[in-house]
Amino acid sequence: MIEKLGRLSENLYWLKPLVYISGVACLSLFFYALLMVGGKEQDALLIPSVLGTIWSMLFIALLSIFSNIPQKPVATDKFLRRIKIRFSRAMLYLVGLVFISVSFALVVLTFRFIKVWVSY
Repeated sequence: MIEKLGRLSENLYWLKPLVYISGVACLSLFFYALLMVGGKEQDALLIPSVLGTIWSMLFIALLSIFSNIPQKPVATDKFLRRIKIRFSRAMLYLVGLVFISVSFALVVLTFRFIKVWVSY
């Protein structure tokens, strides 16, 4: 699983500047809509800006965390080095499980927010 997330991170690494720019833009749009005194026009910007910010943060986490996954330990490695590699891979595996569960939860949250936004 972490190898697939690592390959996905490597393949999408060229998007990193765009993800940072979109995250900052969505966060700026959120604060603009929050601080502006107005009616429904400014309130209508809150849900898309929150979703854009959260999705950007998720992609930044993907591109940052899974970019350097250690290789599986080889039998010729020293004992402590093998334990260190296995421990770091186990932690990345746990982070990968959390990442996937947060991604599914964010998909559900996105659909619910869009439903509320469209009915607004």
